[in-house]
Amino acid sequence: MAQGSTILLTTQYLDEADQARRPDRGHRPRPQGGRGHARADSRPASAGSTLHLRVAQRDQAARAAQIVERVLGEAPVLTPEAGGLNIALSDANQTADVLIALRQGEVDITAAAVRQPTLDEVFLTLTGHHAEDETQEEVA
Repeated sequence: MAQGSTILLTTQYLDEADQARRPDRGHRPRPQGGRGHARADSRPASAGSTLHLRVAQRDQAARAAQIVERVLGEAPVLTPEAGGLNIALSDANQTADVLIALRQGEVDITAAAVRQPTLDEVFLTLTGHHAEDETQEEVA
């Protein structure tokens, strides 16, 4: 029976891990007997892209969230900074649908950007909670 090895590099700083590169994308032996499995390998496609918006008037954020939910079928996450929304996109082309709907709904935006998810967002997608939530539970 062939023996393999696993190398696990860890960091407590997700920003640092976000910038790290995988050292070897080559040969990956399969686990013997189907015992081991990977929860995720790199960034999952299911995490998609994220559209970050800032509305011109803070009181329009709730209306913007309703419009986004109507268009995409999923509520966006309101950001800690006032008037900000993070919108998960399964396809970056959905950006146009959201922006058009906001324009038609007379919601003014001051900024819009589409980007790949951070490791924090990937963690949330895979586990259903933020990494900080887990850390706070361990401390309590």
